[in-house]
Amino acid sequence: APNTPDYLLGRTTTYFANCDMWEVSEQSIALHLASLMNNLKSPFHEMHYMALACMLMPKIKTVQDYAFAIWSERIASNQLDAIRLGKAIGKVEHLETFPLKRLTDLISEYMIGISPQHNNALVEMIQAILIELPEKPLKNQKKLLELYYELLAQTQLKPDIKNIPHWDKWATEGSLKKVIEQINGLQHL
Repeated sequence: APNTPDYLLGRTTTYFANCDMWEVSEQSIALHLASLMNNLKSPFHEMHYMALACMLMPKIKTVQDYAFAIWSERIASNQLDAIRLGKAIGKVEHLETFPLKRLTDLISEYMIGISPQHNNALVEMIQAILIELPEKPLKNQKKLLELYYELLAQTQLKPDIKNIPHWDKWATEGSLKKVIEQINGLQHL
């Protein structure tokens, strides 16, 4: 398993996505898995990204802290593909496995502003998340879009919305309309 942990990561990720880690035994397994992921020095594969996506959003703060440390260190050393992680998070969120609020809280409290490199990675990650989200807006999707807008303003990057399949539909949603107009306005600057 140390050299090819994909099977283990796949099994535990599926398990955690279905239970949200309510029991002490599940929390213990999640902590051990997070520790394993933190200590892995090999390149990440798809199941690594899915596991990290699930670890960024549980209600267990210690697991989230491990996931944040993995994200931060691997972004700083160019060992993490923010787009692949964003796609994994988007797939998990499309199923509404974890509340989106947990991710938006983590981003706003800890992930924004570490460095320009981290902020650029967050922009890529959020764009990839948005591509995977369902047509019907999720609860707290407005907050994710507000974070995206804030990061675009900070990094002075242009929004890459052409590949987001439901962008135009979301623009007609009352709660998302204003922030989408703001993001669209950044395209023309």
